[in-house]
Amino acid sequence: MYRAQRTQTLSLGHLAVLLCSWLSGCGRLWVEVLPQSLADSDAGAGPCKASEYFLDEDGDGYGDANEALSSCSAPAGYVDDGTDCDDAEASVHPTVPEMCDQIDNDCDGMVDEAGICAPCVPTSTIDDTCNDVDDDCNGQLDEDYVTTATSCGVGPCAAVGTTQCSNGAVTDGCRAGRPQNEFCDGIDNDCDGTIDDGVEPTFYRDVDGDLYGDPSVIVSACTAPDGFVAVSTDCDDELAFVHPKATELCDSVDNDCDGSRDEGACPADGSGFVANKTPYMRLSQGRDWSASARVCTNAGMRLATVETQAEQDLLWSRSVNTDTWIGGTDVVAEGVWRWNTGVQFWAGKTNGTTVGGQFTNWMPGVEPQDTAGVEDCTVMHAGHGGRWADDPCNIYRAAFCEGPTR
Repeated sequence: MYRAQRTQTLSLGHLAVLLCSWLSGCGRLWVEVLPQSLADSDAGAGPCKASEYFLDEDGDGYGDANEALSSCSAPAGYVDDGTDCDDAEASVHPTVPEMCDQIDNDCDGMVDEAGICAPCVPTSTIDDTCNDVDDDCNGQLDEDYVTTATSCGVGPCAAVGTTQCSNGAVTDGCRAGRPQNEFCDGIDNDCDGTIDDGVEPTFYRDVDGDLYGDPSVIVSACTAPDGFVAVSTDCDDELAFVHPKATELCDSVDNDCDGSRDEGACPADGSGFVANKTPYMRLSQGRDWSASARVCTNAGMRLATVETQAEQDLLWSRSVNTDTWIGGTDVVAEGVWRWNTGVQFWAGKTNGTTVGGQFTNWMPGVEPQDTAGVEDCTVMHAGHGGRWADDPCNIYRAAFCEGPTR
């Protein structure tokens, strides 16, 4: 029998013609007719660099070294690895584990090499260890392995899964969710275990409720907690009439937080002070009641309203024992005494009555007497030890002004 050696080159763009004929007395004759070498160029294609490829009849990715050809690219059914030792059996190739079956499964030239066919000795009655070993010698591997529940990820990325046994190794099927950019929403968007980290704005404590906070007392949160604001420029968080937008008053305080006190706020005879978180100004120059009220208004204040015994004692202590106007009058309606805020505090004359539980400090049994019907303005009277009297409004007196608390 004669067999022509297989030609090792194929040309792109041409077909190898395989002729087979049976000739009497000669056996089977194979002839390959190749019109041109792979080194030649196809019509207009240019030269190419040929590589060797091997026939892979069983499709296991490994070819037969005896069935090789050269080509610019792998023809159908050919691969670039020629290390298969049985190209008719897909379960035989170099990466297959050797088995006890009288076959060279891994193509290393040895059949059932030492130890492969050793008798199985049971090490357990159940095969629940994931080790790729037939521990109970029943012909199966790790068949009794029990999966367990697992968890992974934190926050919105949290997930659950189970363990699996594969080829003697335990794997975890849990897959955590994908982290997102962190937002200030009470959720751990980036799944790092911390909620709203790095995205919370800062708020500042506002004790006096003037909407300006203390820069030294801060909290970070998505929304402002009660008693906190977003602005941190208050210079005195105990006084509501002190903040950057406040009107400067004659009260010996830096009301507008510009670093200066009372600038342009005090009339020539005015002197200010703060007591019980309320600003006051004393006018020492004598004026009638209406003129005193105007000076107070122009300074951002009003004639003082005396609402408690403590406030009465405080102001009288600063009066230098001088008759001093305060803000009560019945000039609109005789016997109807109101503060300049509009609140009525007394009805009638000497024997009148307090209205609405308001504080009063008339000289008992004497005031208000409304002599000749012209005594319509309230004064802290030195002759009464500071108790109130009603005087004609055109008399010149010192005065107390009271500022707004906001």
